[in-house]
Amino acid sequence: MQTTGFTCAVQAQRGIIEAFTGRHVSEAELVYHATANGWLTDQGTHPEDVGKLLELYGVPCHCRLGATIEELIGELALGRKVIVGVDADELWTNSPLNDFFDQAADHAIWVTGIDLRDPAHPKVIINDSGDPTGAGKAYDLSLFIDAWEDSGFHYVATDSPPPDMSFALDDGFDPIQGFFKPIVEYFSNIFSDFRNALELQVADSRSTAIPELGALFTDTAIRSFVNSLSDSPLTAMNQSSVDLLFRAI
Repeated sequence: MQTTGFTCAVQAQRGIIEAFTGRHVSEAELVYHATANGWLTDQGTHPEDVGKLLELYGVPCHCRLGATIEELIGELALGRKVIVGVDADELWTNSPLNDFFDQAADHAIWVTGIDLRDPAHPKVIINDSGDPTGAGKAYDLSLFIDAWEDSGFHYVATDSPPPDMSFALDDGFDPIQGFFKPIVEYFSNIFSDFRNALELQVADSRSTAIPELGALFTDTAIRSFVNSLSDSPLTAMNQSSVDLLFRAI
């Protein structure tokens, strides 16, 4: 639970930071950093600043405004951690009057997954630090979308899943394919090219960057390569001459 009425985004980021770093981080510690950097006031965290604490703790992330539910589910399918802005009253009271009298996002929650046990009624699972019973709470997908809409369909997602995804194996995460198979199989029947788009993202994330030349052509690497030649020119040189040659290189 958040200890104030305005640290919901701090708490949402806190859970993700702990998932990535494997260490406990207190709300007080994060409040200190967020306040010192101008990311938090007694009015809360501006949407543009959600994710700044993640980056401060070494968790790369990106944001989307005007996102689609397909994009959001795609992030979850890839094991990424997602924070969204919502109208809390729509989630907590589910009153139709909220759509007429209060259409502003005033709360941040961590979206942790999709419950597909009843295929006809998928649910969104969240961690809600503003609700005493909000840990692992499930909401109908349609209700979630209504509450999320009031933020302009804004979300912040990590660029990758946490380093250790072993905890998610029982929930259908496939480490070879890089996504939750049940989510992909279900929503591939709803969104065209859903699976293909995710597979491309996984391939891009796994592509090996071209190493810098400096990392390739080290002293040790050159010596090893030249010495491996069948007629190595170094065999005719004494060690002091070899060392002098490499100092020149």
